[in-house]
Amino acid sequence: MEVRVFMFGSAASYSYAAAQVLPGIPNLRFLGFCWTAPQGPSIKEYIGRLVGSERILTTPRQRVQAPAVPLFDRSDLDTVRTFLESEQPDLILSCGFPKLIPNAILRLGRHAINVHPGLLPQRPGGTPVRWAVRLGDPEYGVTAHYMTDRFDAGDIVFQETVALPSDWTAGEAEAALASQIGVIVTAIVHGIGSGGTFNRKPQIAGDSMPSLRGRRQFVDWQSDDAASIGRLCNAMRPRSGALTRLGNRTMVLWEVEPAGAQVMKSTPGTVLAVTEDGPTIATLDGSIVVREALIGGRVRSGRSLKLSIGDRLS
Repeated sequence: MEVRVFMFGSAASYSYAAAQVLPGIPNLRFLGFCWTAPQGPSIKEYIGRLVGSERILTTPRQRVQAPAVPLFDRSDLDTVRTFLESEQPDLILSCGFPKLIPNAILRLGRHAINVHPGLLPQRPGGTPVRWAVRLGDPEYGVTAHYMTDRFDAGDIVFQETVALPSDWTAGEAEAALASQIGVIVTAIVHGIGSGGTFNRKPQIAGDSMPSLRGRRQFVDWQSDDAASIGRLCNAMRPRSGALTRLGNRTMVLWEVEPAGAQVMKSTPGTVLAVTEDGPTIATLDGSIVVREALIGGRVRSGRSLKLSIGDRLS
């Protein structure tokens, strides 16, 4: 049985993983894509890389080799709805799409399923991998669930759990999810194509976790211990690191390591020493050494922060 699929996605790596596996699934027909396009390359170039071949693409200005797949921008969901009313997809698939897809669109598919890069109901929201690293979760994973009028709240149909090493960055964790996302997307399409029904597990969904960015990216020297600061650095990598301030100056801590107990108790956030290894900073439970910092978009030695003994970070 042919499975007609329309996908909502973004430039996120896990969205890339979901879209990349689709062309290799037998008896699947692409109907179209609705994307949050990245900055830089054209959407045609991006989707071409995403699915492994530019041959399947159509834009309003350029038609290439069949089969052609229309592309839609996330700001034009009315056009998407009109398109899907005529196409009647078997599966509306979402992965990494940052907007809540209206019920008026969801009900146009026989199935409307989101692939979420986190374990539900524990880690709902837009940055579940970051939160798993930030909070020191021993495991994380991928959840496929039916979409509703709330984010990450519908019945679960597939879930894969993966061990999360304590020293991984969010980037490493996201990359490791790619194969699991492929397994789940393939299982969804095969299940629909076989005409079977999914074993749906209702979830008691709570509020979505806030995105781990902005003010939540800053170290709270009064409550974060050394291990917590290290996890915050890892949770923001590879795009950034843990943020802190010295007066009006914002700094990005890329890699830190515990430095043990303080000889004399100091206020957390106080620079205790500056050595070849980098600045040593007091924490709630001891101290950390800032091995590396992100400066001007480049990873540099922690010494490049040019901190002095007695400086107080906030």
